[in-house]
Amino acid sequence: MNPTPTRCKLLGGAALLLISTYASATSDAQARLDRYYEASASVAQSDMPERRKAAMIDAIFSSSFKEIGGSIPDEDLLPVFQATLSTLFYTVDKNKLPLMEKIFRRMATLKIAKAADYENMLQAYLAVRDFQGANAFLSRYHKRAQERRIISIDPLPSSAKQRTEWQVGEARRLIRRPVDMPDGIFLVILASPHCHFATDAVLAMENDTALRPLLKNRIKLLAIQDLSFDYDAFIAWNRSHPSLPYALIHSRSEWPEVSSITLPTFAFYQDGKLLKEFSRWPEGGNMEQIYRGFGIGHPTVAMGGRRQNSSDSE
Repeated sequence: MNPTPTRCKLLGGAALLLISTYASATSDAQARLDRYYEASASVAQSDMPERRKAAMIDAIFSSSFKEIGGSIPDEDLLPVFQATLSTLFYTVDKNKLPLMEKIFRRMATLKIAKAADYENMLQAYLAVRDFQGANAFLSRYHKRAQERRIISIDPLPSSAKQRTEWQVGEARRLIRRPVDMPDGIFLVILASPHCHFATDAVLAMENDTALRPLLKNRIKLLAIQDLSFDYDAFIAWNRSHPSLPYALIHSRSEWPEVSSITLPTFAFYQDGKLLKEFSRWPEGGNMEQIYRGFGIGHPTVAMGGRRQNSSDSE
């Protein structure tokens, strides 16, 4: 398997491996961290279902760092912090946050937390969509105004009983709303503004005369949970692509029917039920599958007499 498109996914590669490789522990924790990285990468690049991968990586983490249930020696703090962050990257498990917070507070107190550790802790909050936690973290540790990236939060008024998204506002404001998925054929694209495969796919669709009328009402672009959250990147994209703006997926658990998180992933729905999905966008594109998903018979033929979609473009 070519590791490059394996989840543009290891996209977070850049952000995740802000999980800096500086410093080594005086105990064997660093060696265990190295073994954990090797084992988890092997699982991540396998063909197993994503949920199975996440469960296996979580098990590798738990067996590799048994001290997480008790007192962690000072010299082990950084390796355990890095391993916990890596596990959160693969599992997007909010239950990892308390451990990360506990370790980070000790690292900050001991003055061994570096700039990359601060950024990784912040990204952990953002990945699991704990925006209030992220704001509290910024208020506590980033006293200077220019270092603070506080985001105003507009949550749902009550507990959501359906899948939700975070809409990106212009003035650093996130608004959580139910996902609007109309009847008929509807395409959800799981992507990231940091993944060039996903960007190539969306640009190709925007430039396609058959698909352009469908962008506003029949296609939704959702950013996955990862460790590369950049508010300004979403704002820049949404200003440049008003017909297909990014919203943020709230939780992978709200999309249990989607089996892949390799970027980009295309999930076609019919009346709210998943019909088919496929992943990746090769260099030559994958437009044929997009056409088939929408029932377009030929690249140069738009929806023609399909009444459902002709009204969508109005």
